[in-house]
Amino acid sequence: MHGRWGQRSALQLGLVLLCAQGAAMATTDCGPEDRSLDKKPAEQKILLLERMTTDSVPARRVAESGSEEAKLLLGKARIVGSDARSAFEQGCFTRASTLAAAGLGTASAAFRSGSETNAAGANTYEDLRRRVASLLDTTEKQDAELSGVSAEEVAGMYRQLARAEQLAAQGQYAEAAPLLAPIADRLERRLIDMFDNKTLVYAKDFASPADKYAYLVEYYRGYRLLLDGHAARGEQALAGLLKSAEESFVDAERAATQSQWEGAIPAMQQAIELCARAARISGIYY
Repeated sequence: MHGRWGQRSALQLGLVLLCAQGAAMATTDCGPEDRSLDKKPAEQKILLLERMTTDSVPARRVAESGSEEAKLLLGKARIVGSDARSAFEQGCFTRASTLAAAGLGTASAAFRSGSETNAAGANTYEDLRRRVASLLDTTEKQDAELSGVSAEEVAGMYRQLARAEQLAAQGQYAEAAPLLAPIADRLERRLIDMFDNKTLVYAKDFASPADKYAYLVEYYRGYRLLLDGHAARGEQALAGLLKSAEESFVDAERAATQSQWEGAIPAMQQAIELCARAARISGIYY
């Protein structure tokens, strides 16, 4: 009993801290980098988060459940959604998109916690959901003409994600996963094409070495998003290259924390080159 109440107190404290953080963010002006993202993807995420956390079937199920953890998580998701809406109304579209994505993850955790069904497919579904969320986030940062994925398609994918989340909240993981698998396949294929044609971008101009480094980090993470699934299948040559890539990434991050860009940037470039080699031997490029 003590452990349960201790966990509840920790969650309540986290909620209070999140409220304070949200209040602070709401009064902060956004810079040019926050206005760089097209507002439509951010708005789509916010609308989805608001629908999922208010009058959706999963939200009602949490309210009716006996899980205090689920209720507190859902409360956090609503607060983050409010912060995302405030950022959006201030024109801080990049921040709004990031907040909404975090809120969707928290809402998903609330729905799973509030579900009485602990199906064996929960972990498989969650891995797929996270992959789809990451792929959507990366795709939204690309020019629609280069990515080949229109804003209307992205909106449809978010609707499909919402349907899958409703099924998962009811413990129907076997029915939810097939809704997401085609989305993951389509987005992965488009990202592979962009990598192969070297058109994948995260920023157009570098105002500083730090900006260039941030661009390279995102490029590296995009590669890993595509490659980690192949490595999980036990391909030794691929796993070895990815291990070396991760070591270069760690070296780069260590240098970057000290603003040593002359070391961080080459190390990150090395990590990306190792990923490119891994992509070629894995058959991703063909």
